[in-house]
Amino acid sequence: MTNHYLSANNIFLYSGSTFDGCLSLKDIHDHTYFLSEGEQVFFFIEKKEHAYGNTPGDSSIKLTLTKDDMINGKYPFMLSHKVTETMIGDYFYYAFIRFANGDYYQIVPHTLLFASKPCAGIDYWENKNTIYAKIPRVMRACDGCDHQTCHTEGGIEL
Repeated sequence: MTNHYLSANNIFLYSGSTFDGCLSLKDIHDHTYFLSEGEQVFFFIEKKEHAYGNTPGDSSIKLTLTKDDMINGKYPFMLSHKVTETMIGDYFYYAFIRFANGDYYQIVPHTLLFASKPCAGIDYWENKNTIYAKIPRVMRACDGCDHQTCHTEGGIEL
């Protein structure tokens, strides 16, 4: 039985370091989901005490990802060292998708992100910061076509 609840992994970042992240989107059948024209993913990071509408602060970060950000079926993003230099403590990250027709869904739940100064060995590895999100729609299966063709020639209307 598949778990249909939103879930994500805690993330750790080092204050003052560039943070490379990646969002991997899957549809409700676990097929790769490519954003179409007019669709956007909004990715947020905010202090834990500011979450859920409690006194939003200037420390909130909002990234917008579109179909143009896709590389190899994923949506990479980067927080510069200037953005992370003042981050320390507990944060939440979460994401929403807005479909072209205006429907708006949360696809990544409020999940902990810990920002700290490195005090031990620093360890980086590929895909460490990949966030997997389930899209509440179905992506038409592609049989060797590029994702643009799937959306323009018979793809599901969103």
